[in-house]
Amino acid sequence: MEFKQKPAKGQQGEQKTIEYKDGSVYVGQVLAGKRQGYGQQNWLDGAQYTGYWENDMTNGKGKFRYADGDVYDGDWVNDKANGYGEYMRTNGSQYVGQWKDDQQHGEGTETWPDGTKFVGTYRDGAKNGQGTYYWDDGTKYEGNWADNQIEGFVRGSWIGML
Repeated sequence: MEFKQKPAKGQQGEQKTIEYKDGSVYVGQVLAGKRQGYGQQNWLDGAQYTGYWENDMTNGKGKFRYADGDVYDGDWVNDKANGYGEYMRTNGSQYVGQWKDDQQHGEGTETWPDGTKFVGTYRDGAKNGQGTYYWDDGTKYEGNWADNQIEGFVRGSWIGML
């Protein structure tokens, strides 16, 4: 990820290293004792955040590598994925799209290693609203979704089925 966003003039902190009681270590800009500006924090379990901080919270563009190897690369607001981001799982699946409070929310595309794909609307982390699901055999469903399920009667179109 390329970091283009910069803290407001006069809001960049000085470069420091902070060691926390839980064993995590932050190296980056600090202002008034708080993480402010660009920095990186590493946790003992292997998790790592690299990006922008404001008022001691992840804010702006940043990349979080989870202990299990999954990666979220995108926008952050108050320590949560908010805005546009990409989530890549170690199993090869990924989601690219809008986020709200650490959940898929808004327009997005989710793909899986077997070639299946969903393109549509998410709400509170689930497929909700209009969307198209593409199976690896070429079959697709276009229609409405509610909580990750095809909603009600099939009002969409099944293409590719015999």
